[in-house]
Amino acid sequence: MAGSPAAAVGAVLKRSGQELIHHWNRLDRQEIVRSTFDGHYRRLRGVILDALDRGTSCGESNTAETCRRLLNECYSLFVFVHHPGVSPTNNAAEQALRKSVIYRKLSFGTESQTGSRTLARDPVGRGNLPPPRPTRPQPPPRCHPGPLRPPAHPSTPANRLTGL
Repeated sequence: MAGSPAAAVGAVLKRSGQELIHHWNRLDRQEIVRSTFDGHYRRLRGVILDALDRGTSCGESNTAETCRRLLNECYSLFVFVHHPGVSPTNNAAEQALRKSVIYRKLSFGTESQTGSRTLARDPVGRGNLPPPRPTRPQPPPRCHPGPLRPPAHPSTPANRLTGL
């Protein structure tokens, strides 16, 4: 499998995709100007589309089908280049879901319709719900930790049971 045509296509796609993201990040950090990025983009877009085209006839059905689907949607692969504010990765979406996924895995889901509705409204805690109502203010802590009132006389029923 390592020397197969599908593996070669995959290696080219991975390397070219990583290089394109690298140059995009450089543009985002203002280390290069847009015209320099555009040159890298045109070159790498050609490499990626050629690799996808080779992949459609590589002889491995799964790879060929994936490459055909990507070629049919090739504009979507590069939408971040043409539309400012669109990220080339889905990192922001994954990070937004991260707390919900962790909560779901740790809590093993819900057991009632009410729990499911609550979780649907606010999947990660109190994020989407209004803040809790304030509680009544608590009295300040006592300076002396001793009892508030003197102990009852030893002859009271409660003290006889405890042996005090």
